[in-house]
Amino acid sequence: MKRMSCWWMILGCFSAAAGPPQHLRELLDEFPHYAPYDAVAGTVNSIDAKFGTNDDMETVSQFYRGQLAESGWSIEHQHASERSSYFGVQKGGIRGSVDISDQSGLPRSARMPRTSVNIRLVDTGVAHCRTDADPPEDPAARALLDSVIAHYATLESYRDRGEQSTKFSGGHTSTLQFMTAFQRPRQFRFEFESDGHNYVVHQDGDAVQTHWTVTRELEQDLEIDMALAGAHGVSGGTGSTVAELLGVLEDGSGLAQLRDLQLLEEQTVQGVLCLGIHGFDYKCNPTTLWIGKDDLLLRRIEGGAVLPGFSTEEVTNYEPEANIELTAEDLAFDQHGRLPKSGGRSEGVMGIVRWFFGG
Repeated sequence: MKRMSCWWMILGCFSAAAGPPQHLRELLDEFPHYAPYDAVAGTVNSIDAKFGTNDDMETVSQFYRGQLAESGWSIEHQHASERSSYFGVQKGGIRGSVDISDQSGLPRSARMPRTSVNIRLVDTGVAHCRTDADPPEDPAARALLDSVIAHYATLESYRDRGEQSTKFSGGHTSTLQFMTAFQRPRQFRFEFESDGHNYVVHQDGDAVQTHWTVTRELEQDLEIDMALAGAHGVSGGTGSTVAELLGVLEDGSGLAQLRDLQLLEEQTVQGVLCLGIHGFDYKCNPTTLWIGKDDLLLRRIEGGAVLPGFSTEEVTNYEPEANIELTAEDLAFDQHGRLPKSGGRSEGVMGIVRWFFGG
């Protein structure tokens, strides 16, 4: 087993395979689109497109609600809130999504259109992300990942703090802090902080509520999957990853869907001896997990994306505690957040927005 010591080696080896296949490009051309795309990119089995419009979110949502069915796409699931609307669709072996967000509550300095739309199409028939020259999946790596997933399903309580750092190919770096608390069967709290703003998702039995200081709105009477879906993109996926492992979320594009797994040499991560698993996510982006050898708890995820002319390197570090006694404060709802506010606006979520849109 030879450990990949540098993330750039993974990116370099994978970059030749980057780029969506022709049949997905053609399918995207035929896919309903409300306005011209601002950006299109993808991997060996997926294609992503995005655009913005100054029309309101409900008008755009109604367009897709009608046009998707007329175009032969089956709407498998959908949900909506005051700030977002989502359609999960399928046609044959192609799975897709339309994610519509109301950006009108964001600071004016973000320079975003009123409504943003992200479209993703994934060819589920692509079974492997590796090339013919790469070794086949290692059964021992799959067994280790299965053991981790099974272990999290047995935890009665869980708490973590962590940080995610994302470096973009243009040199920009974004960081965010997060924390999670969980008590079985149905108590859950997730919070992340970036750019001086906090986002809280809270569940106590059937009662689910969220608050984001960017929009200053308290949303209640939600389903937990909808609440975490709203936080997923802006939290870099940190709100969903552990929630899926713990069973708070029942379905998603999480760690269980990693493919072409390989074991890596043991490595010490933040003072803990860890086992390594390298594979690819459902979009064929490279992903490496570092798992505590003694406790089977997730300590680090190294990921990112390699697209034509654009790449990201992403590292998420966890400080987990399992089967511990949680306090009432750990699980209480606090809409103003508990994580300290970051000082640098250019390094957070709004910094990414301004950088990406040329602000």
